[in-house]
Amino acid sequence: MAEELLPRHLRGLIAVDDSKSDSAGITGQVRCSCGCDKMKLRCFGLDNTREDDWKFGIKVSAECIGCGKTHLLFDQSVHGYDGFACHSYETVNDKRMSPVICHECGAEVFKTDIGIELEDKEQFIEECVEEFPDEFREEDFTEAFNWLTMTLKCEKCGYEEEIINLELS
Repeated sequence: MAEELLPRHLRGLIAVDDSKSDSAGITGQVRCSCGCDKMKLRCFGLDNTREDDWKFGIKVSAECIGCGKTHLLFDQSVHGYDGFACHSYETVNDKRMSPVICHECGAEVFKTDIGIELEDKEQFIEECVEEFPDEFREEDFTEAFNWLTMTLKCEKCGYEEEIINLELS
């Protein structure tokens, strides 16, 4: 059941931890369809350095070490309540994304855990579907999630770091 509560772009990409997931929130580990859970991450917006950064929001992608496939994990311009329902940010060009490195040893390969707090379905229906029936459907409530956490564990040294803990509504 928890798999269908994930946002569509993460279905088949997150190995859901049923012991930590319920109808209000999902927790799991990023795992490529090839079965590999080791990823190189690229990001934008975790340490804004340019004047125009405020308009883009955070973006994180993961490249599978096993097969080389790249997965978009999060783009604040289209994911979460603010991105999906409110269109609060612009999408940043992938060229502006930087490699994520371990702050302890400098390695670039991680296991990644993601936590998602879901929008209340009835509230989403009332605020979005009923108000904008041409734009939203009931099943879209999983796209308008309220909160995202992302924690990395370095494959080389084991250092763990939460890189995102973000309210999205």
